[in-house]
This record gives sequence, structure tokens and C-alpha cells, in this order.
Amino acid sequence: MKVLWVINTPIYIDEEHASSTRGGWMEGALRQAVKVLDMHVAFPVTTISVKGEKIGNIYYHYFQYNQFSKGKVVYNDVLEDNLCHVIDSSKPDIIHIWGTEYLHSIAAVNAAEKLGVLSKTIINLQGLVSVYAGHYKAGIPYQYCHKRTLIELLRGGSLKAGKRNLEQRGMFEKEAIGKIKNVIGRTDWDRACAQQINPKVHYYFCNEIIRDNFYLSEKWNLQKCRKHSLFITQPGNPIKGFHNVLIALGIIKRKYQDVILYVTGKNFLNKDTVEGLVDKILFNFPMKYRYTSYERYLSELIQEFCLDDCIYFTGELSKEQMQEYFLKTNIFVSSSSVENESNAISEAHMLGVPVVASYVGGVTNRIEHGYDGYLYPYNEPYMLAYYIDKLFQNPAIEQKFSLNGIASANTINNVETNRLKLLQIYQDVLGESV
Repeated sequence: MKVLWVINTPIYIDEEHASSTRGGWMEGALRQAVKVLDMHVAFPVTTISVKGEKIGNIYYHYFQYNQFSKGKVVYNDVLEDNLCHVIDSSKPDIIHIWGTEYLHSIAAVNAAEKLGVLSKTIINLQGLVSVYAGHYKAGIPYQYCHKRTLIELLRGGSLKAGKRNLEQRGMFEKEAIGKIKNVIGRTDWDRACAQQINPKVHYYFCNEIIRDNFYLSEKWNLQKCRKHSLFITQPGNPIKGFHNVLIALGIIKRKYQDVILYVTGKNFLNKDTVEGLVDKILFNFPMKYRYTSYERYLSELIQEFCLDDCIYFTGELSKEQMQEYFLKTNIFVSSSSVENESNAISEAHMLGVPVVASYVGGVTNRIEHGYDGYLYPYNEPYMLAYYIDKLFQNPAIEQKFSLNGIASANTINNVETNRLKLLQIYQDVLGESV
């Protein structure tokens, strides 16, 4: 069976090419799929040197599209033509589109429709931007949401513009799900959202296969981790709730002066480097003029709670480095205002890292409160602080969550179960399309 994946980020499984730090669930699935399927993978690139190449047993197709360009979201017919060429040249039995967040997803659906192969096309639900838009500014005070800082005026963008961007992309997302016959999901949340967008869509359930190093790794050990340490990911996206973590951290620090928060990515609050003309113009301005609205809010929270000395930005992390930070951390925190199923929670569970997470979306299908983690209302950072403190005080509960988290992950993220399920879905869809 020949399968074409349309994905939004580079995913490789050979040693010579570097995969994106995002999309670990696709990397895990690809490692298994290529063992039994003729795999073709297509993803967008900003510039094209070659349109395709075979690496190992996988044929990669590249199509030009800058999915991260600023400004208004506009559908590009050239993108659809490019994907028509990819589908026509690869002639797949199944087309599997991972995610609906960007416009190449609707372009792939339209291309499949144009070529008469929509019946054998599947969308894999990831985050749903049409739903995320309503949660984008959750917990952020009014004054930061409705005013622009100087750098936002010069560059464009704001919290309001970020929400509008999600809404615009969400229109295309709804169109894609509305046209498709089959979707793959893994939580009550994504099933509810998909079937409310398209009541006729057929929903297939299939859990994720995470990155291979998390299955092979040693497990978390309370005696080896850095006591009173926390770990979060993707702090720059307001949906991830970094602002609520800072409020909780301010409460925790009153009792635990040695608390430290590890944060993935570069320190975007450090404006000492110059990147582009706007940064050069503003370099000698006071810092408040060089922050976006959200960055200003975060900076003011850090100052208010005196948190400068307890926040450590890790830089961009490889999958191996992510594993290392999980293992050295006392507690992993997921503080999103909305989430489907956090891949980071699955990775933390597989390693046995204790988790505290906001009670949102599909997270409720991943954590049983009091069994393999704690859940708290996303807009109550004082409750996040409460549960972190409770774990800091109770090593026995941490050990319980660690063991139960591993057990949960071994069931939910079981490689063989999920590999066979994905293959069965392909066979079912192919049978229906014939």
C-alpha cells in the first residue's frame, strides 16, 4: 500500500537529516509505517532546491509555501496546484493529512477533490485553530489585549491580531473538515469538535506513537532530579499559559526560595540581540518599547514576583535534550487554556515525570486526577501552585504518579497497538473508496 502524508514540518528518521523539534508523534508513527508501507511524505518549504528526493525507504516531496508569513491569511491557488502535482506524481492509495492548522491542509483536500481521490483522504486531528481562537487571550488583562506596543506598530501584530489570524485560518480548517469523509482523532475533545463542524464525518480513534528515545530511556528518579524544579514548553504562545505559570511561581517562591522553572526555547524576553531593521531602530529605546504586548505582561509579572533568578531558558532542544530536561525536573507543568492532547504530557508520562496540568480539552483523556497527575482549572493559577506545593511536600505521591504515569503511557502510547490500528484505518478507508 502506498501512502502519502501531508505534514507541516520536516520529519526525517535517518541519521543524516535533522527533524523538526516539533511533531514528535509524526516521527514515531513514521518509523513504524515505513516498515510495512510504501511511504511518501510532503511538507512545505520556503525555498526549493529539489522538488523531491528519496531518503532511505521514504520519498520526500517538497512544495513551496511560507506558512509562517505575517499579515492576512489568504488562500493561494498555486499551493493547490503544487499539491495536485504531488498527489498526481506519487499516485497514493491513501492520502493522510496531519493537522488542519495551516492552509496547505485545505489545499491538499481541494487537490484531492479535484483529482477525484477525496474518498481515500484522511485528516488527522491535531490542534483545532477554529476552537483555539476563542481561548487565545484567556487570562490576559484587557490592557494588554487591546493596545499595541511600539514594536507591534512597526512590525505589525498584536494579541488581537494573533486571535484574528487563528480565526482566519479556522475558516479554512472548517472548510477542510466539512469536505472530508474520514478523520483520525484520539480524545473526546477532538471528536466533539470535529463532529460539530461536520456531523457526517466518520471518526476513527487512534492514539499516538511518541519519539523512540522516550520508550528506550531510563525512567525518572526522584533522588536524581533537581528538587523544587518545574518544566514547561512553548512559552511564547499565549494559549500555553506561561503567564499563569508565572503567577503560580510567585506564590510557590514564598515557600520555596530555591524553586527553578526550566522553559524551552530561547529567552525571548532578552532583547540584547539585534535581529532585523526594527530591532536596530529600537535598540536604544527603553525595554518596554521593545516588547510585544504579551512579552510586556510576562516581564511585568516577573518583576512583580521577583522571578528573574528562578527562570532558566533552555534554548531549542533536540529530542534527546528534551528527554534530559524531563529527567532532571521535579514536576512537568502543562498550563494551556486549551489543548487537544499534549504530546509533552505523553512524553513526561512515559518517563515517569510527575505532571500537573490544566483541566482543558483532551488533557482529560490523558490524566486521571489523583492517579497519574493533578488537574486544575486553567484560570486558577493559585490552584496550580497548590498542587505543585502538594507534590513538593509528598514524595510518596510523586512516586505514585511516576509509576502510574508510566503504566498509563505504556497503554495509551503502545507502539504495536497504535501501529496496527493505523494500518487497519488505512485498510478500512481504502476498502470504502474502491
